[in-house]
Amino acid sequence: MTTTDLPTPPTSTVDADFFRWEEDHGAGVRVVRGRTAIHRVDAFQTIHTASYEKVRELVPSDELHPARWFDGRGLVFVAAMRYRDVTTRDEAGTTLLLPPYAEVVVGVVLAADPEIPGLAPYGHPLRGFVLHMPVTTAVAAESGRTAYGFPAFVADLAFHDSPTRRCVTVTEGDHGILVLHASLHGHVHPDHAPVIMYSELDGRLVETMGRFFGHRQTMLRGGNGDLSLPGLHPVAERLRELETDPAALVTVNHVDARLVLGPPVDVGAAQPYAGFVPAVEPRFGRYTVDYPDTPPLDQYAVPLDVRAVGAPSPVG
Repeated sequence: MTTTDLPTPPTSTVDADFFRWEEDHGAGVRVVRGRTAIHRVDAFQTIHTASYEKVRELVPSDELHPARWFDGRGLVFVAAMRYRDVTTRDEAGTTLLLPPYAEVVVGVVLAADPEIPGLAPYGHPLRGFVLHMPVTTAVAAESGRTAYGFPAFVADLAFHDSPTRRCVTVTEGDHGILVLHASLHGHVHPDHAPVIMYSELDGRLVETMGRFFGHRQTMLRGGNGDLSLPGLHPVAERLRELETDPAALVTVNHVDARLVLGPPVDVGAAQPYAGFVPAVEPRFGRYTVDYPDTPPLDQYAVPLDVRAVGAPSPVG
């Protein structure tokens, strides 16, 4: 039997609807670019309190309202993601496969209703303004900056992944930026809530909405997540200036996930927002994952055959 003789898997209407989805933002908005599908996502995130006044100063539009915790402090999220099987389409409709990459998104949690204190991830869409976005490829950094207005830059991301703990260490050059830890336990629940991110691009406020499907664990007790800022990197300094609490209010682990990003759209005017801009940006940052009883595995050293970990890659 040849591969052409094999039966074609049936197409699910639900799957087709999910991947063909494009969010309707209503009339009068300017579509900047098309959608991107991320078919395999590994992710975890934490939410921390910070100075409300200092968070408010960073958000470049009065149309966006930073969320308040019950004690009046603002909220900052830190999300670590590893993306595999990332596809998009060019203007001719050709499907393009992007290289795998990882990113950490740091942002301000926004409230749909500024009069109600609380946290967006409790059954509502996560809404946030993106403050910093270290990524592991120049393709992701340049696309994020020019198409979405995300303050992205190439950095080194080192992950640890085990059944009970996840961690990422972010550095740029010789400078430490942050270390994020998450302890994993508890029941797993479906998660279909959309993700809504805002950014500033050329003096305009840009909204990017993502359709999300996966399963997650939500840890609400203290001690399940923590953020440390060990270095003198400008991003670490800015997070310290926000008086960000190291202990997480909420820790979320996504057991499995996939994401479709809709086109970024212009939703109004915004004051300029400047994230970190590196002096020199490499094509790739260092991107490693270590598991229990393994050394760090280089995600850009692709083995074409069985070889020892750490041996030179046959790919140039």
